[in-house]
Amino acid sequence: MLWPAMADGRLAVRAHPFSCAPLPYERMPDDLCAEFAAATLTVPKGDLNYRRLVGDRLWSPTEAAPVAVEEQRWRTSGTHALIQVDLK
Repeated sequence: MLWPAMADGRLAVRAHPFSCAPLPYERMPDDLCAEFAAATLTVPKGDLNYRRLVGDRLWSPTEAAPVAVEEQRWRTSGTHALIQVDLK
């Protein structure tokens, strides 16, 4: 299903040197910023990219009360995920 989407242009996989830089997304170069702006959907993979996007902060687990009682291990154990959707 992914290969046909890539073949006809519905799906594009991109790589940019910025991906390897230890910089927050707010310091993204203009050419990459333009690519993101033109995209219908962007899927950054991994915790590091999420932290680079929103800042490396201690977020309150407001929607995850059961995991809050597991001490703080859930934040770094890889046992839980976060999905954030902006419905503008």
